[in-house]
Amino acid sequence: PMALPALKAVQPKLRTGALIIADNTVMARSDYKDLFDYMDDPKNGFKHMTTPFKGGLEVIVYLP
Repeated sequence: PMALPALKAVQPKLRTGALIIADNTVMARSDYKDLFDYMDDPKNGFKHMTTPFKGGLEVIVYLP
């Protein structure tokens, strides 16, 4: 539940190309719903992909 508030707190300080990692994004997908909804909105400037590690590891890039 703290992933999106944490991301929003640091977003003003992120440089273009900054990497963010979120763990267990497959295992706890429903808990990350608000984060994924935010990242999937193009106006917020994020691209992401789930890597094939146990539980899911999200690699997020900030591209405003």
